[in-house]
Amino acid sequence: MRSSLHRAIRWLPVLLLVLPSLFASAKAASNLGHQSWTTENGLPQNSVHAIFQSRDGYLWIATEGGIARFNGIEFKIFQRENTPAITSDDISCFAQGNDDALWIGTADGVLRYQQGSFRHYGTAQGLPSSDVLSIAAHDNSIYVLTGAGLAQFNSNGFTALNTPSTPTAIAFSDDSLLIATRSGLLQARGAAVAPAYQQLLSVMQPVQAFGYLPGHTLWQRTAASLTFTVKGNPRTLGSSAFDGARIESFLPGSRGGLWIGTSKGLYHLDDPLSPP
Repeated sequence: MRSSLHRAIRWLPVLLLVLPSLFASAKAASNLGHQSWTTENGLPQNSVHAIFQSRDGYLWIATEGGIARFNGIEFKIFQRENTPAITSDDISCFAQGNDDALWIGTADGVLRYQQGSFRHYGTAQGLPSSDVLSIAAHDNSIYVLTGAGLAQFNSNGFTALNTPSTPTAIAFSDDSLLIATRSGLLQARGAAVAPAYQQLLSVMQPVQAFGYLPGHTLWQRTAASLTFTVKGNPRTLGSSAFDGARIESFLPGSRGGLWIGTSKGLYHLDDPLSPP
């Protein structure tokens, strides 16, 4: 089938497509097709920085006004006003560890959400700086990338890690931590850091996020482009495909396709691997 890129919205800042299988535990979810959501419907703020699905089926949405947890019917909002552990409502990213704890990056440290409660970690607990850019989790290993460098979680807090060049994004591939830098993609196993076997494409802007789709398709995102590499063959979507918007988040759909969050709304891409 020919690839088709759809502008998911024209005037609404946020559109979420709700699939019955995504929220199997939500009552009456089978009656939902799609809904449009803005601050008028319960979002704390309309700029979406990240979208994440936790193992219990909830969608977690990062905004500049706090965290929105969506059960398929309604939002539950977590922000400074109602959650003392949250010291900044500017939320950047999510990751989930093997113990099902949800890790949340903010402009003022990291939050750990487990069994209904939040705990805050900041520079006093070992983070290199408070501005969190990315979090990567695999088994019991949690890494946090801040504006001042990389840190690994231990039972008491975080320990800063040295890298040969400044990291811009992190992700796990199997049991190895991959680190995107200006000079290339690095692979870390324990304390050993070396160039990764597969490298990201050279781009003008820093890589802000990357990872793998099913089939080991490598994807990488900057503020102005989204690139997929299949068997060495890249396909790049520039910001012009999104009306010049800044690309801010990316989520593979549960039934195929991709959701791409931008500064001008949310887009859906049917098939990024087929030629346009």
